[in-house]
Amino acid sequence: MGNEAPRSRRSWTDKLNTSNLIDASILEREVTFRPFPHPDVDPSELNRDTWRIRFDPASGTGESFGLDINGDILFGRGTKPDDLFDLTPYNATEMGVSRLHAKLHPTATALYVADVGSTNGTFRNGQPIGVNTPYNLSNGDTLTFGRLQFVIRIIKRPAGHTSILRQKADLADALSQVAKAISSQVELGAVLRQVSEATMNLTLATEAGIWLVDEITGELFPAAQYTFENNQFTEMEVAATDEALVREVISTGQPARVGSRPGEEKIKVKTDYLVEALIYVPISLGGVAFGVLSAAHHEKGMSFSERDEHLLSTIADFAAIAIQNVRLYSQSEADRTLLYHILQQVKDPILVIDEEDRLILANYAAMPFLNKIDPNQNPIGLKLASLTGSQSLIEITGHASTDEVQQGEVQLSDEKVFNTHINRITGVGRAIVMQDISNLKEIDRAKTEVIEMVSHQVRSPLTAILLYIEMLSRTGELNPRQLEFATQVGNSVQLVTDTINDLLDLGKIESGLDRQREPVDIVKTLQYVHDKLRDRAEAKQHEFELKIDGSIPMVHGNPVRLRQAFINLVDNAIKYTPEQGQVLVSIQEEEGQIVIRVHDSGIGISLKDQPRIFDKFFRAEGVSDRFEGTGLGLSIVKTIIEAHEGRIWVDSRAKKGTTFTVVLPALETR
Repeated sequence: MGNEAPRSRRSWTDKLNTSNLIDASILEREVTFRPFPHPDVDPSELNRDTWRIRFDPASGTGESFGLDINGDILFGRGTKPDDLFDLTPYNATEMGVSRLHAKLHPTATALYVADVGSTNGTFRNGQPIGVNTPYNLSNGDTLTFGRLQFVIRIIKRPAGHTSILRQKADLADALSQVAKAISSQVELGAVLRQVSEATMNLTLATEAGIWLVDEITGELFPAAQYTFENNQFTEMEVAATDEALVREVISTGQPARVGSRPGEEKIKVKTDYLVEALIYVPISLGGVAFGVLSAAHHEKGMSFSERDEHLLSTIADFAAIAIQNVRLYSQSEADRTLLYHILQQVKDPILVIDEEDRLILANYAAMPFLNKIDPNQNPIGLKLASLTGSQSLIEITGHASTDEVQQGEVQLSDEKVFNTHINRITGVGRAIVMQDISNLKEIDRAKTEVIEMVSHQVRSPLTAILLYIEMLSRTGELNPRQLEFATQVGNSVQLVTDTINDLLDLGKIESGLDRQREPVDIVKTLQYVHDKLRDRAEAKQHEFELKIDGSIPMVHGNPVRLRQAFINLVDNAIKYTPEQGQVLVSIQEEEGQIVIRVHDSGIGISLKDQPRIFDKFFRAEGVSDRFEGTGLGLSIVKTIIEAHEGRIWVDSRAKKGTTFTVVLPALETR
């Protein structure tokens, strides 16, 4: 091969970019390594869990330092406790390093870093690591405390690779450390590196590789290949394992060992690639092999024993679980990221709060509602009431039922109005979805103003027409034809007058002009309605009954509007029920709610028409020709009930009668 650089050195050089060049220049600087946190340990007697680590400034400027890490280390600012390494000389204060920032934990097979609750966070390769959550460090990783960055250079690892584990206690301890090192990773590359390092540490192999089956295509591909050279683990650019043997292990699910015999040439795996011994073990779950772990010896006379095969099979079992966990985690993270981006693009504000009203999620459109915090503060986990200045949002979430959808309007300080739906999410809390209806509210307000203006302008002439019709009879006797015409005119004018009055009432209710509330005896209200409409029911020979079930609490409301709502409902029941029918009004309390039902045995409402019966001016098919009405009565009823934080719905079948159910909150529960 002449002067060709070793494979590991060549692949590392090929990967150099601008930032790597800075790192290469740093490596030329001399540093002194000192034992820490136990300074009395003789460097020549470093135990097998000691790591020699060089910390180089990632920026290329600044001072490097080296440590022989022989125990757990805290990084931060100061001199206490004794295991704290002071980063103050490295500009730590200005770079946002906390007094106690992060911890390094060395083991025989891995070096871990964990944040210990720092103010500005700890990052590995630009990604934040969780508090008290260990992450494995590899050679060349960038470690950041706040804004202070170092490139980690692993100069020397523990002596595990060059020592043979013979005692069962040592082996059990090593396998325990291997299992922790592999299972703690959340990235596939880190898992594969830990598996490869453990393979070479425990078998003294000089090379390890991993092949995996692609989840989508089913194709076998080389996922990782590492070699041990100059006491360093180095990633190889191209896997050199014999693919035929790998496929055989995948298909049979059984390990395979290959070695050269004494006096024979090394095994030729591929052109210019010779090894002394090879071993392959399947990586499988549930009896299905989806990968292969391989190891190789290059030194003459070396071979793999049955013990090595058992060790690698154990490591492969750890690897199988870790790889599947990483894949599931990656898919979960991908789904979470996709959902996050979708929510951020949605123009409607979306908030999610937990059972204690703490914020779990907020998209970009919802940020104007979180106007009581600093823009740089993370609102997640804080109480919604401490985040928003919108009193209407606080009120609607406070009144939201734990089981049912809550709907209402929320207003921002800039007078924007949002139609708001609150839905319960089992095991999570509640989702708040808002839609800006400011333009619709403005249009509705303008429409109401026009209707009121026109109504006032029209009502006076209509009153005059009715007066003139009444005066006709006083001017002289009318013949039957004239009397019929006058009566029809009077009825038509009265219908128009009723429509105008209904429109004015609806406008007042919708605009909130009747907001005054007081305790209302709802039983007396229904008794008033029953007495007022009794004669009309008797004229049609109806069975007309008011049924009161037990003691009924009061409600908080407007007595005039509540009477109006129930008069409309009961009058409709009488109107649309043929003679000798039945009209029943009942009232009872159910779990702090007042439930009023108005039932009739009338003509009923078809399923097709039911979704629109509360719409303005809507009248069911076939009704307009037979019964007088404005089409506003039920719309007025629904508006009044909802203004009292109640609900109304209908159950009906054509020719089978109708039942309207009204639910109002009892005063004692407010």
